[in-house]
Amino acid sequence: MNPRLRLLIVLVLAGTGMLAFFGYVSWQTAAIHAKKERLANLDLVAQEYFQHELLPAQAMHRFLAANNFYTVVDAAGKLVRTDFNVPGHPDAAQHLLARIETEPDHFAGIVYQGHEYLWTSRPLPDGKGTVYFINRSREATVRSYVKAMGPPILAAAFFVVWLIFWGGAYLVRLYGELDSQRDKLEYQALNDALTQLPNRVLFQDRFGQTLEKSQRDGQTFALAVLDLNRFKEINDLLGHEVGDQVLKEISRRLDSVLRKSDTVARMGGDEFAILMPNTNMVHAEMVAERVLGCFQKPVEIGDQRLEVGGSLGLALYPLHGKDATTLTRAADLAMYECKQLKTRFVVYDPRRHDGQNNLVLLRKMVRAIEEERFDIYYQPQICVDNDAVTGVEALLRWRDEDGSFVSPGEFLPLAEQTGHIREITRWVFNCVFRDYAILADRGYPLRIAVNLSLADIMDDGFASFLSQSMARHNADPRKILLEVAESALAANPRKIGERLGRLARDLKVKISIDDFGTGYSSMTNLQEIMFAEVKIDHSFVRSMRRHEPNYQIVKGVIHLAHDLGLCAVAEGVEEADILEELKELRCDTAQGSYFTEPMPREALLDWLDRRNARSDTSPTTRAQA
Repeated sequence: MNPRLRLLIVLVLAGTGMLAFFGYVSWQTAAIHAKKERLANLDLVAQEYFQHELLPAQAMHRFLAANNFYTVVDAAGKLVRTDFNVPGHPDAAQHLLARIETEPDHFAGIVYQGHEYLWTSRPLPDGKGTVYFINRSREATVRSYVKAMGPPILAAAFFVVWLIFWGGAYLVRLYGELDSQRDKLEYQALNDALTQLPNRVLFQDRFGQTLEKSQRDGQTFALAVLDLNRFKEINDLLGHEVGDQVLKEISRRLDSVLRKSDTVARMGGDEFAILMPNTNMVHAEMVAERVLGCFQKPVEIGDQRLEVGGSLGLALYPLHGKDATTLTRAADLAMYECKQLKTRFVVYDPRRHDGQNNLVLLRKMVRAIEEERFDIYYQPQICVDNDAVTGVEALLRWRDEDGSFVSPGEFLPLAEQTGHIREITRWVFNCVFRDYAILADRGYPLRIAVNLSLADIMDDGFASFLSQSMARHNADPRKILLEVAESALAANPRKIGERLGRLARDLKVKISIDDFGTGYSSMTNLQEIMFAEVKIDHSFVRSMRRHEPNYQIVKGVIHLAHDLGLCAVAEGVEEADILEELKELRCDTAQGSYFTEPMPREALLDWLDRRNARSDTSPTTRAQA
């Protein structure tokens, strides 16, 4: 239950209980006061009675008007005379007297026939009897009810007071726990779990605040990016536990040499960032020296003394950048140059660093590979004739640290140049085979097409890896399609053809030639290499209705593929009219945003489920091989 609603309920109960309690006390106080007045009146009546032996007519009138009665009994307790009567109850006086004799406390009163009675008694002067003077309350029913219900109401009031006390104590404790839990969650969300330093989220928030204040007040501030040297060696040789202890000790040292207004944050792995508000370059360089001084003393972990160094890059606002992205890039470039030069620290210089964008991208990509910050998106492939889903193409996506996607055309060529494509390819295939098993379990044993680079084809260990990975994930090799760009064949068609043919024969996978029409492959390549399909490049498909030469190219490729016994696949289908043209040309398969954009595995499953729900065809029929 919502804490505020719970508090409201407790307050309502508390108010009700307090009202009932004080109402009851007030009522009882008034009742006691009224009883005293009635008994005092009876005493006066008794005095007047014995003074005149019998009440005069005027006094009798007042006596009866005040709901007073008298009853005389003899020494034996026998009723002599009375003016008390209750309609329909001729023996009411005898019953009331019997009740009076059993009730010693005349102040407590007696409830009889729905009325409350008070009495007092006097012995007759001759000692031969007793006179009872009786008063009947006018609000008999209400008072009787209150008298009967008073104890339960009082008990309820005390219970509510008790509830208020313990409920209040519980609410105080509850709010304390909620505050503590909220503070704990907030701390965990904004601080690094290992080092307790601010994390990337908190650092970026403070970075934004500092930037805004500096722009408003015309101040300068510095940003430093620090990367540990030889840390990977420590992790690999001594284990991650020792590496964690090193990070904790370095974090403690860094925090101890900075001002309270400065912020040092762990950005991930062995990278730290330092924000120095209201700082000029001279002071920033002094801070850099103090920071690097933290590495002069070896880090002692148990009986081991570990030498750890650091590379630091500095950038100053607004000299090196007027926004967060530019300033961060400047500090990154300076730090990367510092690593290359093996110097203490480097201040950003646009004349040296503007041509080093690839170095920054490479560094980010390496970190993304280590942290597996890639995703696989799938784009369905649709049969042109019957609209069935024949398969999907796996597409690699890399979301940068700022949340934006890095274009594959930007980082994949760099990965091929630096050799990192091998690691990326293995990660992709492991994910694809895992996802294939999940899709098959849901009733969608779809064929999955995966792009293959030239480096992967020439990798001697790739076939072995592919075989082991498929076996480990129980993936059907007949449902795996390896896509090779037409441009990759130009390097060495014969050797590449031999390797692709060996993959197809030994592993039973299928081969596809991708982006056909953009390269320089010959018809001989199509005949000699064991291709299963030809994919027509999207640049031709998208403009085929507006550009006659492209229409003829698409038409020619489809006919060529069919003549060679291959499947023709059109990429980049974005309009219904283009799909109709492809139907007329008897294209086999199409894919593009007209059907759906690429999506993660779970979104693909939902899309397939919704598609099946609109069709009478079973999942196994819809998901053709």
